[in-house]
Amino acid sequence: RQLYSCEILEDEIGRIPSIYDELPNLHAILESIEKHAGGRPRGTSAASSFTQKITKIEGVPVPFWFRNDTFQRFRDLDLRDDDIILSSGVKMGTTWVTKILNSLLHDFDDDGNTTPMYMDDSFPNRLGQTYPDALFPSRDVLRREMDDLMAKTPKGREPISSNFGDFVFDDLIHQPTPRLFSSHLFGKKLLPKRLFDGWVEQRDGTIATGPPSRGQRGKGRLIVVVRNL
Repeated sequence: RQLYSCEILEDEIGRIPSIYDELPNLHAILESIEKHAGGRPRGTSAASSFTQKITKIEGVPVPFWFRNDTFQRFRDLDLRDDDIILSSGVKMGTTWVTKILNSLLHDFDDDGNTTPMYMDDSFPNRLGQTYPDALFPSRDVLRREMDDLMAKTPKGREPISSNFGDFVFDDLIHQPTPRLFSSHLFGKKLLPKRLFDGWVEQRDGTIATGPPSRGQRGKGRLIVVVRNL
């Protein structure tokens, strides 16, 4: 369990320049594509005309698809000993490593032959990564919020569905074992609390973290992907 790697990665990403504090509002750009450019100042691109302050969690910028409710469920995830958490930086080969892990976990047996699960895309992380913090918590929540989302931004769900599929967080929980959770989240403040030594389940069911020498031993396995940018 590479705890020190997580801490180093957390420190390095904390040094990202403040230029990442503002990112293009993708929905606004998509809606403006068919509009005449005369409404923009001369020499101004569509992307530069629409910016939004990005949300930060524990000081780390998060993308437009980020949902705090599923992030909190990910943090409090009831990890199993055979769960695998893939923590990878942006543009560091997340999809590539996810597919390698799927091949090892589900697609091929020890002799290199395909299994009945080969290329089965009925559960998350099969054709690409499925970020926990991008998903609706459940199908009930998805149905309730979809009408409001579509009213605000036509085809607003498409950017997420095209990248992560039409899964919800419950699908991640019920995927075949060993379960794989792929994310750009990193470090002790963003990954599941039970992953690290020192977690304690309190009387109200919430999880508190403390010194590694106290509390429960961490569960699951952590894979950290870094590269020279």
